[in-house]
Amino acid sequence: EAMRAFFGGGAAQEMRLPGGRYACALALAQSALPFLAGRCLGEVCHIVQLAISQRQILGHCDGCVVPHGRSEAVVKQQCALMQRPVDRARDAMLVASLEQARECLRAILGLAPECE
Repeated sequence: EAMRAFFGGGAAQEMRLPGGRYACALALAQSALPFLAGRCLGEVCHIVQLAISQRQILGHCDGCVVPHGRSEAVVKQQCALMQRPVDRARDAMLVASLEQARECLRAILGLAPECE
């Protein structure tokens, strides 16, 4: 619960930890957080795994571990609820109009000048 409270608000909301479970655990262990005091690195690794997979305290975003509220899973869930596509800049593709698609198809088939 202390971990949930820590990552649930304040400056921790902006934290970006290394993406791997071990690297994330190492970074957290070196942060000297009170709720991890006295834990060995193996225990912290296990805590990180549980925080991601079962407790929804942490999640992944762009290869990093972030607070769950900023994770890709939450973004996808919110987009699904709004019935909208996930809008991520690195994966975004321009949407062509039907006429643009026809022009490009004609260009591909060699039936018209190339599309823009």
